[in-house]
Amino acid sequence: MYWSNRAGLNSYETSDAEFVYEHDNKLYDRDPYGVGAMGHKACLPDYWLSGDTWIVTSNVPSSSKVYADNANASDPCGVHDISFGIFDPENLRTNYTYKIVVGGNAGDARRSPFGLLGQKMVRS
Repeated sequence: MYWSNRAGLNSYETSDAEFVYEHDNKLYDRDPYGVGAMGHKACLPDYWLSGDTWIVTSNVPSSSKVYADNANASDPCGVHDISFGIFDPENLRTNYTYKIVVGGNAGDARRSPFGLLGQKMVRS
């Protein structure tokens, strides 16, 4: 990740609210339904990564508080969240490349389609 100007980072801390930055990564299973218990249709997706993720390494300073944002009950069937965030992005510096390596357990699929979106979210 790279921010080229201070105004972009300063926008995360305003007089009205404080914000976090999230790197929203999603894995998709285009046909996630299978046959579950007692023959009923069930959500049984396969991804190349399974379970929760964690931060393996990062050059984000500890004052910015990087975190893993894992799947939750609101994620629809066929979508697996492997996102991470920076709690205090206003502490980052400009014109510097930040790297975050996220780890996880191998899933059943050889590959999964994915999506990526940078988000500015209200801090909670």
